Amino acid sequence: IARAVVAKPKLILADEPTGNLDSKNGEEVMKLLQQLNEGLYTQPITSLSNATIGAHVRHIIELYLELQNGYQSGLVNYDNRKRDYTIETNMDFAIQQLHNIINNLQPNNKNLLLQSCFVADESIETETNYYRELAYNIEHTVHHQALIKVGLLEISTVPIANEFGVAAATLKYRNVCVQ
Repeated sequence: IARAVVAKPKLILADEPTGNLDSKNGEEVMKLLQQLNEGLYTQPITSLSNATIGAHVRHIIELYLELQNGYQSGLVNYDNRKRDYTIETNMDFAIQQLHNIINNLQPNNKNLLLQSCFVADESIETETNYYRELAYNIEHTVHHQALIKVGLLEISTVPIANEFGVAAATLKYRNVCVQ
């Protein structure tokens, strides 16, 4: 779907195109979090510039929440997203937020306006759509999953799936190489 959206076709035929589009990433994060305790979730990690697993999970969640809000208003601005420290420090609350995000993925595409600030006090607006922003959030989630994996490998012995934090295209490439 992401490739189709980026190619800007005139028509995408799909049955419930977002039905399972990103529930897999959210479920992977929740499964991993359920193996952690609050101490690991909130422990500063040297290899992550003293960020915590919770900080990375918060970042993932906040971008999806901003997209959900933008779906309703028509305007997405990740720079102005609400930052909620509770997500970063309360693992159960973070898991609850992930459940809510998965349950509220929108099945229908719609045009949106993306507002970004690349230079102080100057913002630009770009036409986009829900599927494009959902694809961005999926790739962004995978990036943070990789960072979470690096951090956990440094501070714990929690088992982490080899595929966690690896992009679908990379997994596909690896499978082709094995054959």
